[in-house]
Amino acid sequence: ESAVLRARAALAPDGVDRMLVDAERAVALELPGSYWHTQAALLLGAAHLANGTEQEALRWFEHAAQFSAEHQRPGASTALAELALLAADRGDWPMARTYHRESADHIAAGRLQSYMPTLLCHLAGARVALQRGEVDRTRAELQAAVALYETPSSAAFPWLTVQAAVLLGRLHLD
Repeated sequence: ESAVLRARAALAPDGVDRMLVDAERAVALELPGSYWHTQAALLLGAAHLANGTEQEALRWFEHAAQFSAEHQRPGASTALAELALLAADRGDWPMARTYHRESADHIAAGRLQSYMPTLLCHLAGARVALQRGEVDRTRAELQAAVALYETPSSAAFPWLTVQAAVLLGRLHLD
């Protein structure tokens, strides 16, 4: 049941309201310490973000990062990148840098450089670099994000596709 709910939450075939319901049920089934808890918590954070409940999104991204284990690096790195982006939105640049660095560390340790959701880490890195006036680094992070956005197809995760498209547009304009 949890696997089906996590897949439905990730794909959101019935919209973001249903994504939230499916992710909430998946988290209820995958308690902290279970193999799939981090992914379920990440999806619940993403569902809250898509539904406009940013404080709840923050809570679940923190939860996903906190309860991750070595085998859950993909979910943890994505949750940390989401936290970096939310910190940047608040203008909390020290936390944005810290979360971005932690996300990048998980990616390096797990050899997740070609993992599509890693693009959020690159987008967070671009925001941090831009804020620091590091134009070359900003461009490099954007190029890496675009490469992951295009190949493999980001359509596998519609919620991530939309979020990334908006961030890519804003960062390119900036």
